[in-house]
Amino acid sequence: MAAVTQLIRLAVFGQPVARSLSPRIHARFANQFGLAVDYRAIEATPNTFPQLAAELAANGGRGCNVTDPLKSDAWKLAAASSDTARRASAANTLLIESRDEWFADKTD
Repeated sequence: MAAVTQLIRLAVFGQPVARSLSPRIHARFANQFGLAVDYRAIEATPNTFPQLAAELAANGGRGCNVTDPLKSDAWKLAAASSDTARRASAANTLLIESRDEWFADKTD
């Protein structure tokens, strides 16, 4: 019996986001390990980011990365955060802990 591969939904949000290499990098990584990943680049402004992030979560998304100018907005959106994100008051990575709660981290 073949294993069922669950689709992993991820995104990178930014403005501009078209130059982000994240979707291509993650696609290659996923391919190497036989993972089904849908990693999208989504153009977002500080005004549209919260709603777009909520839509990602509502559609089964597991997390996202953010680029400038959204890093402080990402940190503010999270219910909890790492010490690094808290000290910086910014985050570049959000993980969905539940349908409506995010965990923020700063890895750059």
